[in-house]
Order: sequence, then C-alpha cells, then structure tokens
Amino acid sequence: MTALRRLAIPLALLMVGGTSMVASAEVTESPKVVASCDQKVEPGYFTCFAQRRADLGFRARAAGAPQGYGPTDLASAYKLPSATAGKGQRIYIVDAYDDPTAESDLAVYRKQFGLPACTTDNGCFQKLNQNGETSPLPAPSSSWSGEISLDLDMVSAVCPNCGITLIEADSPSNDLLAAVKTAEKLGAKFVSLSWGGPESGNLPELDKQYFNTNGIVYAASTGDYDYEAGTSYPASSAATTAIGGTTLTKTDSGRGWSETVWNNEPGHGTGSGCSAEITKPTWQAVIPAATCPKRAIADVSAVADPATGVAVYQTTGGNGWAVYGGTSAAAPIIAATYALAGDPSPTSQPASYPYAGTADLNDVVEGNNGECKPAPLCTAQPGWDGPTGLGTPNGLGSLTSPTKANRITVNTPAQQFSSVGTPVVLHVRATDSGGRPVRLTATDLPDGLRLNAITGLIYGVPSKPGTHSTTVTATDSTGARGNTVISWVVSTHKGAVVNGDFEAGTGGWTQSADVIRSDGQYSNAGLGYAMLGGYGAVQSDMLSQQVVVPTTGRPQLRFAARITGGDKADSLKLTINGKTARTLTGAQSTSRYVTQSLDLTPYRGRTVTLSWTSTENDTTPTSFLLDDIAITR
Repeated sequence: MTALRRLAIPLALLMVGGTSMVASAEVTESPKVVASCDQKVEPGYFTCFAQRRADLGFRARAAGAPQGYGPTDLASAYKLPSATAGKGQRIYIVDAYDDPTAESDLAVYRKQFGLPACTTDNGCFQKLNQNGETSPLPAPSSSWSGEISLDLDMVSAVCPNCGITLIEADSPSNDLLAAVKTAEKLGAKFVSLSWGGPESGNLPELDKQYFNTNGIVYAASTGDYDYEAGTSYPASSAATTAIGGTTLTKTDSGRGWSETVWNNEPGHGTGSGCSAEITKPTWQAVIPAATCPKRAIADVSAVADPATGVAVYQTTGGNGWAVYGGTSAAAPIIAATYALAGDPSPTSQPASYPYAGTADLNDVVEGNNGECKPAPLCTAQPGWDGPTGLGTPNGLGSLTSPTKANRITVNTPAQQFSSVGTPVVLHVRATDSGGRPVRLTATDLPDGLRLNAITGLIYGVPSKPGTHSTTVTATDSTGARGNTVISWVVSTHKGAVVNGDFEAGTGGWTQSADVIRSDGQYSNAGLGYAMLGGYGAVQSDMLSQQVVVPTTGRPQLRFAARITGGDKADSLKLTINGKTARTLTGAQSTSRYVTQSLDLTPYRGRTVTLSWTSTENDTTPTSFLLDDIAITR
C-alpha cells in the first residue's frame, strides 16, 4: 500500500449549539467532543471517524431512554420499514483491533431498545480476525472499541433482523484493506467502512487489489474535518458509496425532521472533495467537469453531528451509555439501509443506485463545510453537493438495485453441537430465487469435517475439540450470493450436549445468574460445573438447553449429580419439553457425584428442551451440583 500523508487534527474539538441535549437530541451550548481514534496518523495508516460527546460523559445506566437518537428516531427520520424487514441479510463491519466486550455491549444496546438478540450462539453475531478466522484476534484497543460499538449499534438500530459479522484487522494500515478483501471472500453483500485517510498515489491499483466494484455495497465515511482536510480514501474509491454527514433535528414540519450540512465550526464537520487520482465513474455524469473532473464525494449522507448524535453503549474504553457522531455513524446507517433495500445486482455498482433514485432522497440544501471554489464541493445546493451528496434516505427506493437480483437464501441451524469421534451429517439447503444451481463453500469447519460444494452435505468425524464460527456461502452463475453462520461447538465428551462438561463456557445453555461455575472447586472433572440452589432461603434456579436427540440406536441422557445439604423439602426437577422426567431431593445427599441416566428413545429424531430447576425453602440450604451432561447412543 502506498503511504498516506499525515493527518494533524486535534483530538478535542469544540462545537456550537443551543440548549441541553435530551433523548430527542436537541443541541447543547458548545458541546465538547473527542475523537475516538488518534487523528495524528502516521503515513500508511487510517483513522476512524467516530466522535463522542465528552460533555455528556458515560452513564452506566440509562434512566429511561438513553440520550441520543435511537432506532425509532432513525426509522422516523429516514422512513425505514418495520422491524420485520431485513431477515436473511448480513452486514459486515470492518474495523481495527479487538473490542473484547463487543458482543456483551451489543446485547445491552439491543435489550434497551427492544431489538431481537444477536449473539454468537444464535448465529446472528460473528467476530473474526482479518483472515476470516475466530482466532487469534488482534490486540484490544480502547479507542477503536468506541468505533466498533458505534458501528454495531447503528447497524442494529437500522436493521435489527440483519446478521452482523465484525472483522477486526490487526492494525489500522493496509490490514484494514486485507480485512475488506476477506469480507468479499466470505460472501459479503454489505460492508461498512467507518475509517479513512488522505489520498496518496496508486489508488486505482489499490481498488483493483482490494475492492470488487460490482455487486457489493461498500459504505465508506468521507471524514470529519471539513473540506479543508482533503479527500478521504476509501470514500473516494470507485467501488464505494461515499457517506457524508448531516445535523439532524426534530421539527414540526411534515417530515418531522430537518437536516443541514454538519459543520459546527471551521475544521470540524463532514468531509467532501474531488479526487486527484480516481477516474470519475459513469454514474457521476450529473456532476459537471468544472465542479470535479474525477471522482467526487459524497454520494449520500446521514446523521453525523455529535451535537445531534446517536445513543451508543460501550464498556471497553468507556463505562456505559454515551452519545456519538462523526461520519462513522453515517456509514453503518447507510450500509444497513442498503441491506433493507435488498440484494445488489451482481453486475451493477451499488454506488450508482442513488443517482437513479433521487426522488427517494431528502435533498439537503442548507449549510456548508468550508469555503471553496467551485462552491458545490463544500456548499449545499439542490441536487448533488459535496458535503451531503444527493441527500439522505427517504425510504429505500434510492438504495434499491434497478436491476432485480437473484436472492440466495441459505438455511441451516444456527447452532451445531457435536463431539470428538462422533460422525456428523448436516445438509445445508440453499435456495436461489432464479432457480439456478448454486455452489457452496465453507470457512472454519471443525477439523475432520468437509463440505460437498454441490450437494451441500457437511460430513465427517470431528477430530479436535473447540469452538468454530463457520460461514457457509452459496454462489450462483450470475454471481449472486447468500450466506449463513453456524456457531459450532465440538466437545471433548463423546456424544455430549454442547459444553455438557461446562469447560468451554456457557455455550448453548440458558441459566439463572451464576449457575455455571468455572472455579473447579466442586466439579466432577475439569474446572466447570453447574450449581443450583444452596441459598437457605426461598429460591429457584434453572439450567436448560435445546438439543436434537439422535435418530438411531437407543439414545440416553446421562449426567452426574451431587447433592449437598439434606433438606428433603428441597428438590431438583428434570423436565423434557416441560414434562417431568426425574426429581431429586435433598434427602438424597451424597458425598460424591452419582451418574444418572434416562432413556430418550421416545424422543428419537426430535428437538427437545432439557431443563433442570431447583426449588428451595427457607430452612437448611441444599446445593444441587451437575456435571458431564451428555446424550449417548
């Protein structure tokens, strides 16, 4: 990669506004913001474009609605569809370094706003390194973690039914571009890029190496430091949709909102410009050569002003709820809106769609991000302008492919539980809306398993224990793609339910608080076990998991149980699909684990829920310990 010249921009920025910010994101007096990532970037590196309201700080708990715009606000401002849209789509977020609390922070955000859970276990969330593998992940970074939280939360806000794959590059250098290429290899159709750096030589060659100009949405931020900062790459790439930023305010107008160019003071606002290197794409013919003879940015825009920013939850590099902005907010919003609009045609350039769909955009005609000649590069006007492009989404029409694309849907269970030495046969079914045959590929299959590219059968015998995040991608002859993610756990315990020995974490278990332990003090083997009860008070604990009972042989449920205490009124009840299968009481107290077994032949081939529930009165405490839970044949 060619060197990118140094950015010399202060970390703490001062902005101008009105009154104190509330959930509706009214503007405060002179809000102070900080950039998440260091803006003094060495040549050859990129920076992220996330900015946080420092004057508001972090709030560990949200009293009512968090400050900043949330999913309902964004849906209202941009006329986004109902919460049922976007199913089957997956959005790829490319950032640098690891955010170790990304998944748990995302869970808090989604629960706060009533969005469906998006976890590794249910196949919705996936975290990979720049090579597309689950490990090793890069070093953690408190600064880029803010960027990652912002990206995850904005994708969730706009498309709560979309899957999310977070690809973490080793560093903010050409490693980020390598991660972009990995997203393509994994079958990505929608990629969010909330980072960039100044243009510097050889960019057309970088485009050819790292970007696929057809059939993939790359939503790239234009930058946060006004027209004077210069044109940002990869926003200026011929392959990307360049995303500018606006100040979004609630009003009493028919729309209910108004937008102007984000520019709070000189040097602190949305980026724009005219590329010095990238040839003007044909779809930008609407921009006169006198304004820009080459590639111009932006194409479209969305909210980016931190003074009218969005709610974000972050604990790595923060400690709770914060308000964020920057064009890093706008890029994932637009990437997710593209996903709601449907698949891009494999033979088209998604950045061209807004130029054919201007009737479905909110034209931003007020504000500027500096002084320049020709004026449209930095001043809002009817139609296209540099700071906001053609405008912001007004529904999905402007981001919908004018050429109908085949839609490939890949169906397989989000979770697979297997064990070393136990044969696996899994049929992955892919449906092409055009009726074409598809070819399948898979990454990160457990050792010992293979995928038949034509039939979709995954088969073999797992040879090593471990956890895997398997991406299965289907492609047809037109280049249309579809993919799914399988959260796969291979246990050391032959025939085991996932993590039946509790050694690898909670896995597929649903539990009351702190039921699963890892201190090794009372385990039957290894470090992990589960403890229900032990309070000496009226209390109940629960441990459950949904499993598939083998279709052949005489399947049995086996588990080791140890009861300490002695109150015969305390009990542990095992149910299968809600029906009581076995009850243990405190009267059966033992000094060691005793293996229990239960015939599952009546449930062969069925998906069942196994649940252990303890009931304790307020006298003598009784602890029920469980370990080594397995289904055998």
